Amino acid sequence: MKNMGDKKMNILHLSDIHFGRNYPEYGIKDAFDKKEKILDELISCIANIEDDYKPEHIVVTGDIAWRGKKKDFDEAFEWFTKLLSATELQGKDITFCVGNHDVNRSYSCINMDLKSNEIEKIDNIYAYENAHEMEPPIYEYDKFCEKIGMVPYMYPLNGKIEYSYSLGYKDVEFPSGSTVRIFGFNTALISCLPHIDDDRMWIGQKQVLDLMKYGIMPLKKDDVLYYTLALFHHAERFLDPNEICEYDGRVATLPLLKDAVDLILCGHTETGGRPVLQEQAGGGKLLTGGAAYYSDKHPNAFSMIYIPDGKKEMCFAPYTFDEVWKKYEYKTSRKTIRDITMIPEIGDLKEKCQLVVKNDKREYVMPLKKVSVFEEDISGEKIIHLDNRKEVLRDLNIDCSAPAKGGTAKFNITLAPKMEFNIKSMLKREECFEAMEDLYNDKDETKMCVKNESGTIILSGDNFNGNFEADRDGTELLRKIVMVEEYFDIKLRNPYDIYEGDLSRLNILLEIVESGYTTSLKLGKSIMVNLLDKDTLDIWHEEISQNNNFFIRYSKEFMCELFGNVFSIGDILICAGPYHMDKEDFEYKRETFRSGDIRKGVLNADEKFKTYFIKNPQQTEMQVLAELDCKVIDINNANLKFGFIYEKSKKSE
Repeated sequence: MKNMGDKKMNILHLSDIHFGRNYPEYGIKDAFDKKEKILDELISCIANIEDDYKPEHIVVTGDIAWRGKKKDFDEAFEWFTKLLSATELQGKDITFCVGNHDVNRSYSCINMDLKSNEIEKIDNIYAYENAHEMEPPIYEYDKFCEKIGMVPYMYPLNGKIEYSYSLGYKDVEFPSGSTVRIFGFNTALISCLPHIDDDRMWIGQKQVLDLMKYGIMPLKKDDVLYYTLALFHHAERFLDPNEICEYDGRVATLPLLKDAVDLILCGHTETGGRPVLQEQAGGGKLLTGGAAYYSDKHPNAFSMIYIPDGKKEMCFAPYTFDEVWKKYEYKTSRKTIRDITMIPEIGDLKEKCQLVVKNDKREYVMPLKKVSVFEEDISGEKIIHLDNRKEVLRDLNIDCSAPAKGGTAKFNITLAPKMEFNIKSMLKREECFEAMEDLYNDKDETKMCVKNESGTIILSGDNFNGNFEADRDGTELLRKIVMVEEYFDIKLRNPYDIYEGDLSRLNILLEIVESGYTTSLKLGKSIMVNLLDKDTLDIWHEEISQNNNFFIRYSKEFMCELFGNVFSIGDILICAGPYHMDKEDFEYKRETFRSGDIRKGVLNADEKFKTYFIKNPQQTEMQVLAELDCKVIDINNANLKFGFIYEKSKKSE
């Protein structure tokens, strides 16, 4: 490493750690015996870097998890907590971006027929005002970022600042006093769509242009005193060609970004493990990191990046694992700027507050994780404003203002941008509206306040007003949908229009939620089974000869369609019957059967016919089977369909 001078900014670059990849249920055939050792020794290696070169900030360019599941991120949280402790850093000293494996694809995403050649349509999806529509599948990633304490990114939205854990910008100040402006991009934004190739992803041209439009990302790096750093997950070769080269007059995003920032960091294990540094002539550098952990046999790697204070150069020290972690030498036109309207904030961010609205008869309390308070002079009167926009994972936007000397408080409560299609958030809004509407319509004097954890009043009003028109009929429906979401671990998109058939489907799913099974789904009273071998024929022969009265049992994973969303409801046990077979027909097929034959057996139901669709066999199967008082025969490969619920096939995967 060349001499970097006395002062520098030290950044640890990790990527592609893949917590959860070794879980048996994911079915990955690879070597994971040394996983704990490799990751624990990675922490030790970083902790033992000499003091002048220890990390002051940590950057992770995606694929923290393997399937984007809560359990993946729970494991990640434990490991990152140990890393922060060993490096004497805090959650505010770490910055993530989203990888394709951080996306939970079991969560329903926007039902969109999108083709990879629809450039304009994709560009619009990546615009800040639309990106949140595609973000529900990274909800567990967002919760992980919040839990670890990462400072969120900011981004301009309709002339104001919004906050996110996946895209935008933020300024990170280092112990030397120097600042790095970090830009985060979500190249995995549309990877939740099953028909879009994971290796043809997008940075988001409109986001880059918006950052330039607002003067957040200056086009000429030489005009900027601070160092600029951009993060996204997919390495260059895994981006869509339209993001790399200009076609039909469209500005390519990656060259545009390289011209605007000093350094780009990415991952996606593109280099087979070893970090690679590239430089664009007249532009910035791009460092593709290796995987911190992919498997025992993979060339796992990470990098330390060193940026001299006040300079635009950098150098990096790559590390790789070969029985031990060790360092190795590596040779290697703008338009008018718009203003963002911001009122000066009063004091520090207020955390763990409560909004309280009450009178002598009733009280409504809403917890607020993070609250910003502002003061504004309007016509000689001091007005206190309060909002919760710095709480990235909020369900609702809470905007409240009141005169400093007391008076009527004004509320504006809306769904947060990320939650416009989130059913649980909609339910919280309706429950809030119901409570506020009841209080507002009371003749009794109603007061409100926002107070912090210690009870100090931040804002108060002798009365309040706002638009609290509640949809009370719809609230119960939302509660039912949330029950289905939580039981099946899915996120459904707001259906807006609900039809009678949708309600029928929902009620059947609720039967499964509440009882563990339903009898509302009916298997055909006449079905056909394949008789493929002598053993199968003998099993059926024994039962038919005795009483010719039996139930069939069948177990497979099933899919469900609801409100335009398709999702798995997991492994289901089907018990149906009683059935019987035509004895003479069966005996003929048995007697004439030869090896290699496929014979069809027709099952016919009697008047007591029932179908048990069981989600929780451990809880209900024995009870059901006891009620049947019949012989139960297992069948295979039935390819069953119950209208909106059907057996999962390779095509539906």
